[in-house]
Amino acid sequence: MTSNYQSVTTDIQEDNMAREEFEERPRKFPWFGIAWRFMGSLLCFAFIIVTLWRFELMGVLDSWERREFNALNILLSAFVSLALGSLLTLLGNVLRWLLLHREATSPGDVDLILGIGGPTGSLRLLWEHTWHGKGWTKTTIIVLLYFIVSILARISVAGLGLTFELSEEDGVDYPVMATDWSNPGWITEPEPRQNMRRFVEFAAVGLAASPISFNKSDLASWTTKNVDGLPLNRTVDGRTLTYTFSLNEYRGLEVEPNKDHVVHSSSNCIARNFYNGTVYQDGKDMGTVTGKLTHLIISRFKVSMLTSISYHG
Repeated sequence: MTSNYQSVTTDIQEDNMAREEFEERPRKFPWFGIAWRFMGSLLCFAFIIVTLWRFELMGVLDSWERREFNALNILLSAFVSLALGSLLTLLGNVLRWLLLHREATSPGDVDLILGIGGPTGSLRLLWEHTWHGKGWTKTTIIVLLYFIVSILARISVAGLGLTFELSEEDGVDYPVMATDWSNPGWITEPEPRQNMRRFVEFAAVGLAASPISFNKSDLASWTTKNVDGLPLNRTVDGRTLTYTFSLNEYRGLEVEPNKDHVVHSSSNCIARNFYNGTVYQDGKDMGTVTGKLTHLIISRFKVSMLTSISYHG
């Protein structure tokens, strides 16, 4: 027992001697370390401002200029983050020794105070003092203020990218032609396109209803001769040519023409001669044409096809 008491007494004496040596040791504030870290942060901020101003004067940026802009801002923002993080860590290390020298603390508090250099260590001290300690003290309040300043400084660097943006608008060299949005042509379909669309729809219905199958790879077979042997009724009445055929009726795999559903397709051909500005049909004067009609003068002869399809069922 005596040896145990002597050991405890010796440990206490050695701890007191170490504390006295620590108190007598001159403490130097790291002014130089704080100064160069602070100046480094300011210098990076200045470079960011110069970069923004320079690229703003360039106007519209191409793809490589945008890459250069993003690379410079990301690099400078990273330098600012590193400089501020190093500065805050240094201030936290200075603060922990001041807190240890300020008042007597328990071994558990010493371990917590030694870890306040980073935000995680500061948060751990606040958590222990709030939920597992004897309550808040002046040390807790000082660490809380340091934690708030540290977090705000780091968030300010993260929010630096929100202070500028790149406009994705295409470059415009003025003067340019302005679009007349009051023109009804923007909301109405042009007449030639309407006629073409109606013709395509008309032809699609006719091809879908026709029982005739054409060989798409042999264009020469697309003639009137391919109606031979097919159940088609062809009649000619003057200039009118009419085809009559029945629609197919499907019963399982059997295909039969339905006599009750008949389609009549007729075409009327009219030949007119254009000579010296006058249109003739069957030797009769149909009237004169004024204006430039180059396509009529070259062809000399125009054939009009009037096609109709009627369905009886």
